[in-house]
Amino acid sequence: MWMKSRTGIVDAAILLVLAASGCKDAETLAQRGDAALVHGDFDTAIYNYTQAIRLAPNDPLHYNDRAFAYMGNRDYTKAVVDFGEAIRLAPNNSQRYINRAGAYLAIGDADSAIGDINESIRLAPRSPVGYCERASAYEQKGNHSKAIADYTEAITRSPSYAPAYYCRAVIYERIGDGDKAKADFAEAERLGISAYPRANKRDRSNIERDVDAARPTGS
Repeated sequence: MWMKSRTGIVDAAILLVLAASGCKDAETLAQRGDAALVHGDFDTAIYNYTQAIRLAPNDPLHYNDRAFAYMGNRDYTKAVVDFGEAIRLAPNNSQRYINRAGAYLAIGDADSAIGDINESIRLAPRSPVGYCERASAYEQKGNHSKAIADYTEAITRSPSYAPAYYCRAVIYERIGDGDKAKADFAEAERLGISAYPRANKRDRSNIERDVDAARPTGS
């Protein structure tokens, strides 16, 4: 998983390297940020993305990526701001609304998250992702019926989208509908997520990582 941040020492080292190399290439800085982000060194990632933004202030990807680094640091308010700037610069990118919705959910603002997800669905109505993310927001609000409806809609639009089956199964299990839960867990497993914990005795945290890995990624 994520490595611990080495703030201060790494930042100072990067400053020295940049000074020595005279790096003025926003893309190189962004790539350094990417490398730090992958290793969980969020402060170094933020530093590099910030330098990239100073050199290329109209590139939405730098704001988007810095927002993910803020998410890693659990600075969700700053993540909301950066995702918002990425949206302002590229308002037709449906994934960016999903990204900001995740930050809103992290701070408990399900209503704002749903608003963003609605816009993502408008921009990409055939994708199952928006429906699953909106279902997550409804779950946070305690509205199981709407969450199930959205997971079902995701399945309708993409019958092989395993996370929708798994997540719907979790709700069915939560509300005591064991038969439907078992069927959805089994289908998720058939589609590639070893999702039914009673059948395979895997730790649920590992199953959740399988679900995350199966979700499509995007900037």
